[in-house]
Amino acid sequence: MPPSSDSSAMRNVRPSGRKRRGGADYRSEARRDCDRIIYSTEWRRLAGVTQVISPLEDQAVLHNRLTHSEKVAQVARTVAESVCKRYDKALVKRLGGLDPVVCEAAGLAHDLGHPPFGHVGESTLDSIARLDEKHGGLGLPQGFEGNAQTFRIVTQGSLRSLRYEGLDLTFATLAAIAKYPWTRARQISDDEEHRKALSADDGDPEYRRKWRKFNAYESQYDLLRRARSWSPMPDGTQTLEASTMDVADDIAYAVHDLEDFYLGGLLDIPLILHDLHAVFAPGGKPRTSTFSEIGNTGNPFSGENALRLKKDYLLFSGEEYQEAAAKVHQLLEYYFTSDPSAASSEASARSATSDLIGDLIGKVELSERPLWKNGPHLGLTGVAWHKVQIMKTITRSYIISRPDIALLQRGQQTIITGLVRLLRDWVSSIEDRKRLPKRLLTEFELAESQKQESSTEKIGYGGEQQAPRGEPLRAILDYICTLTDQQCVVLYQKLSGIQVHRLGLIGAW
Repeated sequence: MPPSSDSSAMRNVRPSGRKRRGGADYRSEARRDCDRIIYSTEWRRLAGVTQVISPLEDQAVLHNRLTHSEKVAQVARTVAESVCKRYDKALVKRLGGLDPVVCEAAGLAHDLGHPPFGHVGESTLDSIARLDEKHGGLGLPQGFEGNAQTFRIVTQGSLRSLRYEGLDLTFATLAAIAKYPWTRARQISDDEEHRKALSADDGDPEYRRKWRKFNAYESQYDLLRRARSWSPMPDGTQTLEASTMDVADDIAYAVHDLEDFYLGGLLDIPLILHDLHAVFAPGGKPRTSTFSEIGNTGNPFSGENALRLKKDYLLFSGEEYQEAAAKVHQLLEYYFTSDPSAASSEASARSATSDLIGDLIGKVELSERPLWKNGPHLGLTGVAWHKVQIMKTITRSYIISRPDIALLQRGQQTIITGLVRLLRDWVSSIEDRKRLPKRLLTEFELAESQKQESSTEKIGYGGEQQAPRGEPLRAILDYICTLTDQQCVVLYQKLSGIQVHRLGLIGAW
């Protein structure tokens, strides 16, 4: 830790302790972070990783993780610039500062740890990681989480230099990546009490949130705390830059998913309009005074998904939800039902995207106090927040739940589960372990050596020290997160014997 406690200086510290080399480099430290991210192999991989669903054979081009991340970065930078212009500079400074380029860097990096096949891959890896080894899992109580894997990758990913691991990003950028600045909730067993805590209507939303999403495995929590040491925000609260990236992520995928699925012909607009209309009265006014009176009718907007929002989010309001439903209905009716021609459809979708993003950026708020209990100081509130949740519901209920999509995703679950078990068996084979893929073997051996030397604390990230790895079997998850969707399929086929292959000039890998 450098001797100066000045927060502006601490923001630019890197885990390795390295300082800017001399020469005519006029970039800010945050801009250097951006450049490091886009020049990394981890960034390039995202072009081959699913965002929400994998494109079908005859499917229009959908956003992948890379194009999504580019747009999150752009929206995050624009949101930060807007907030800095609209709010008092002294307030921004008291809350830790807001650098638009740091927000951009966080947007670029935020999905680096996401596995093949998008959210399907993430949930599957978490399940098999937590499953004990006797039942075919990895026996890792902390499981797998894409955001925690991102933090792991940027701090101990592939070597760019002999002097440090990962991307060696500044503390400000590392803190901005941490949307969920905590480890997994301590109660990590799958006992009955735990299941009730996750499902109870009157349970603690904080517990559910910290169970499902977190930004660091235990082995890296010390570094996460160091990276946030300059911030005035208490433990568990996002920095302003993290909040900016978080809201940009919400805006980008809610809006662009709608655009993708409309242009791909996957959205049944008349059905969505019908279901939305059940939530509000003509003229856009609420049908009822309280959300409980809407009823659980099986309608995605007034049923299970809406009840889930009410249970999980303290800022949920039945009246604002209904008003938001009316506004989304109006938008879909105006942009997506006028002219069925292809050219007009694309123009309408682009116009809707532009208008929605512009409107939502203008609705981002900054407050001296948290916007809601245990919440951030910057974000969407009111009707704008509820609009985003409704657009997410459209993706979840009318796309992900489709039978043809479900069929595809079941196959992807099989591939991920099978690949983890095949690699675990290979790692467990002492006789054949040396023939593992080089990256997997290196990470596994590093973790094993650290475990054997547990009496010597290794928390350094520069010089001769290695970043802490945690349990050796986590190396399997690290390796899978270096693969694209297609590479994952091919590797599974080879290891399972489904695809018989010959050695080429560059070998089997």
